[in-house]
Amino acid sequence: MHKAYFRFLFIFFFICLPVVSFAQTAPIRIDMIVTADTTTPPFYRGRTLPSSGSTVTVTAVVSSNSTVDSSKYLYVWEIDGKKQNSGVPSQSNKITFSPSLQNEALVRVTVTNSAGKTLNTYAQAIPIATPEIYFYEVNPLRGLSSQAMTQNVKVTDGEITLQGERYYMDKNTQNINAKWEKNGVLSNIGAANPFEITVTKESLPKVTLSLNAYNILNVLQSASQTVILTF
Repeated sequence: MHKAYFRFLFIFFFICLPVVSFAQTAPIRIDMIVTADTTTPPFYRGRTLPSSGSTVTVTAVVSSNSTVDSSKYLYVWEIDGKKQNSGVPSQSNKITFSPSLQNEALVRVTVTNSAGKTLNTYAQAIPIATPEIYFYEVNPLRGLSSQAMTQNVKVTDGEITLQGERYYMDKNTQNINAKWEKNGVLSNIGAANPFEITVTKESLPKVTLSLNAYNILNVLQSASQTVILTF
């Protein structure tokens, strides 16, 4: 009788009584999407990388199991340890900036609710690339080659057309200058396409060709390349 009584109590409390669940707010997850507004050739399939002085946009993507409206989240951004907007929370989940002369930029975002409670913090180190230029041959029939030239090229015909393709330079080309030098002498001045040049066989068997691209308003945005052509 004694055992039966306790068995009844067990069944009553753990089976017959309704189960009460206490809901807990799941922590949010933060991911970052980095968009670099820099140049790459049309055939390039990799992602663009930011460079010093270029424009970079970072977007915080928040996911959660809760039913909280994501538009209610507030964001506090930090770049290299410096709070943006004086540390005042913003409704924008994006931030745009220009990296300085460094190898990487550390971007941190803290997401809070409307009451100012911190929900999560996420930081990501963004690698900063160095602007580069590579030469590609332009063929009248096949168009622009996707194979970069080496620094020493044997020219089988009497002339060759090259195009300098910029990697990781800011897309704002309004202030970009291109300066070609052929055996140390300025060349291709006033060309319709400042990044393309045609070199013909001359008296010298070798031609040293160089291209320097630079932003006249941003010293951090510059790149150069040299190739030796042998006819």
